[in-house]
Amino acid sequence: MALNDSQRQAILIGGTLSFILGLLLSLGLGFGAIAVWVILPDETFASTTEGQWKDLNARMVPFHSMTELYKAETTLQHKSRVPEDINNPIPHYLLGHLYQAKDEFISAKTAYQSALAKAELDEFSKIKYQRFIDPAHAELALMYYLTRQPAASLQEVRKIADIDALEQSDLVNALQNRLTESDRAEFHFILGVELQHLFRFEAAQKEFQEALSLSIDPTFKQRVKDHITYLFTNHPSGLTPEIRYYLNAGDHYLYEDYDLNTALTFYLKASQAHPNLEIIHDKLSVNYQELEQYDLAQQSAHKALALHPDFINVYITLGHLQMDQAEGTEEQLIQEHHYVQAMHYYNKALDKVRHLGRSKDVELTGNLLNNLAYAYEMVADYTMAAQYYEQTLSVTPDYSEEHGYAMESLDRIQSLHTAQQAQQKLPVKS
Repeated sequence: MALNDSQRQAILIGGTLSFILGLLLSLGLGFGAIAVWVILPDETFASTTEGQWKDLNARMVPFHSMTELYKAETTLQHKSRVPEDINNPIPHYLLGHLYQAKDEFISAKTAYQSALAKAELDEFSKIKYQRFIDPAHAELALMYYLTRQPAASLQEVRKIADIDALEQSDLVNALQNRLTESDRAEFHFILGVELQHLFRFEAAQKEFQEALSLSIDPTFKQRVKDHITYLFTNHPSGLTPEIRYYLNAGDHYLYEDYDLNTALTFYLKASQAHPNLEIIHDKLSVNYQELEQYDLAQQSAHKALALHPDFINVYITLGHLQMDQAEGTEEQLIQEHHYVQAMHYYNKALDKVRHLGRSKDVELTGNLLNNLAYAYEMVADYTMAAQYYEQTLSVTPDYSEEHGYAMESLDRIQSLHTAQQAQQKLPVKS
């Protein structure tokens, strides 16, 4: 069964992208792409240097292996030196992405700076390569920040003409706020969440700790602690560039291309490289679920749960897994069993979500309440279904998808409930 929007919203709350990422990860020009793929012209430079360079016809190309990534590096280096492209900033910009993917920040900075120098060579270049200029400054800002050069990072942020036009605008805004008001605990927390979405777990952890250190508000401090408990990894260290590469590649193939077998290959590589990261096993569970390999999906989810018993994502994944199995059988007793199990896991997730107190969790709460209501509806418990749909309406804004679905469902439930009561009142035939 293909993932729907509500499933993706719920699954990606912690990092997936994200989830949730993401809670979902940005797949355009910017930070979400740096660990896996880069913008390449129609010809993939991982495999060829022949053909005409098309500097404005760029697209996302994921690499199938680290070997291809290194081939791309060699090819782009060559391309940046050929006479016809001597003033073309794009090979340098792409090299910046590649070096950043390997955490080679000094080389990445040099490449981005070279790209900017060529893109801003004259007014014609500025117009022609405008779409690369702000993203390059944004990438430099992040790298300076990650390498503990806040003044240089802020300088790059201030060079960005239009932050809100960037695909990674939330991250850059969070970075700007953190740099300009470093004594504000909430800005450290928000930046930490954005870094978490990039699988920059150690950097995110530092921001969370700084937020806790700066804050004197017990409610806010509890909010940060709850986020760490329920939405953050239990194993923030040991995530190499290669593992981030595999995770981002898996997310791309699962959520963008819906190439389930290729996604699985990358997640399995990630799990072999870091077997104790619960996020990987949760992603494997989602992947197996989409492949309808439900036993393996269960195993992966329970591995994630063993590594992180409070991780909200896993309970949501297990709930979705039970719903899929219920919808995949026509045996009423088996269906009811799966719907009851789904209720159990969604309630577990809901209990933990209610601790978080973040505005974004309104959407997630509404999603979980809708799922619970639907499960009750499927077992013909219309009273409980109506209660959960009404709760959805009470916590979600009128314009939201969750609100609209709950409103429609309540009308349907009332009709079904009326029919059920009428059926119960019919005289028994002798």
